[in-house]
Amino acid sequence: MKKIKLIFLLMFCLLALQVQAQDVSLVVNIWPPYVDSSLPDDGLAMKIVKTAFKRAGYTPTIRIEKWEKALAGSKLGVYDVVGAVWKQQLSAS
Repeated sequence: MKKIKLIFLLMFCLLALQVQAQDVSLVVNIWPPYVDSSLPDDGLAMKIVKTAFKRAGYTPTIRIEKWEKALAGSKLGVYDVVGAVWKQQLSAS
């Protein structure tokens, strides 16, 4: 009987953790081979970002947009997080 109660309590706790998961909307720019909707899991960078948010108890929703649209949407509050940002050094020719 104790075993059944323990299993029930464990299942209840796991269910309660899933109910507490919060949605978070992310926006990212195309950055092959790290971010691209044609890649498995939307690319390696997105796989890492999704895993990190899920482990923290969030349910990520990801949109891949052009940089200008992603930046504008994040400034307006359409997106909660910009999921992958990088700096590109341009050579002075």
